[in-house]
Formats: sequence, C-alpha cells, structure tokens
Amino acid sequence: MYAQDMFMAGQKRDHRYDERLPLIGSRLAAVRERAGLSQDAMAKFLGFSRRQWVSWEAGQVSPSIWLLMELMEKFQIDPAWVIEGPGEAPVLRGEDGGKDRLTRLQAEVAKMATGLGLILPEGLKHQFALNIFKQTPEQEAEAKRDVRKILYEISMGKDD
Repeated sequence: MYAQDMFMAGQKRDHRYDERLPLIGSRLAAVRERAGLSQDAMAKFLGFSRRQWVSWEAGQVSPSIWLLMELMEKFQIDPAWVIEGPGEAPVLRGEDGGKDRLTRLQAEVAKMATGLGLILPEGLKHQFALNIFKQTPEQEAEAKRDVRKILYEISMGKDD
C-alpha cells in the first residue's frame, strides 16, 4: 500500500459533497460545449488527460483547483459558479453573476410591481427574482416579460 493510500485509509470520507459532483460535471460539460470542443480537445487545451476530464465531467471526481484556475484563465469562468452554480449557463469571472445580480433583479421586480400598483411581500419578490436569476443571460429578457405578464394579470384581478 502506498503512503497516500495508507493515509487516506485512515481518513473518513466526507459524503456531504458527493451529491454536488453530478452538478459540477454538468457545469463543466456546459463550459466545454459553449467552447465548441470535444472532451478530448478540451482536456488537451487545458493540459489534462482525456481520462481526467471525462471523470470530472461525469461527476465521478471533484475537479482540482488547477482545473478551476485553467477555466478561469482561459475561459474567464468563475470558479464559484463551477462549484455552486447558480444555473446551467456559465457565469463569467467578474460578471454580475452572484448576490449583486439577484439583488438587482429583486429591485426590478419591485419596480415592475409598483408600476402596476402592486405591493409585493419580500418573499414573493425574491421568488420572482430567483426565477429570472436561474435563466441564462439570453433567456433573462423573456423571463422578465413572463414576470411582468403575471404581475399585470394579478393587478387586473386585484379589485375583484
């Protein structure tokens, strides 16, 4: 038995993160597909073996910090997005992809509601904003139109 194997044999595995591996793998696949590369080409471009890339993308193994660094340097992908999300579309480093974006969307939902004479509870504003937030940047405008339509329908039926 190798020294590393002996060390790992004495360690308890933390299974709390096992459920995240498939989600991380699907995000890695989304980055690769957005780049228009095969698994083999992506692995070579980033300096890893195809076998290693496939194991990451399949959600079998946690990605290394070195992979996250390469994705950030070569594709401007935010490492936090790879690990935690949100959404399926890649969030670029420095892009308004986190709490700032969600806060901005909540303010936009509140403004839409106020413009229609509605006062929404915070939880409902948050839920509408979260539904928009989960969409890709390309889908955001359509999601906002859907929320605006729902709010309009609510405002038209509020006097009943």
